[in-house]
Amino acid sequence: MLGENSLLGRLVMATAGKDNGQAYLIVGCRDSRFVLVADGRGRSVGRPKIKNIKHIKYMTSIAVDVADKLARRQKVTDEEVRRALALMCRPDNPCDAD
Repeated sequence: MLGENSLLGRLVMATAGKDNGQAYLIVGCRDSRFVLVADGRGRSVGRPKIKNIKHIKYMTSIAVDVADKLARRQKVTDEEVRRALALMCRPDNPCDAD
């Protein structure tokens, strides 16, 4: 697994469960097997979803502003997460896998 700071703000896609295909940003790491993800809508930053790293696909995009704030332990809003996801997953800018 990559270091915690390198994962923060990273775009991921769920590959298992009822949220299969859903785009999320990593907003925290629980331990070496689980990350905390949020989309700013159904899963807020204040109540992130715990996902097993085996059940997500890492994408090439990183929300740099969100990652910087998370690394400095500053508050990130759901609006910032939604905006970052909207910019990274536009039809003219598809979410590419690693």
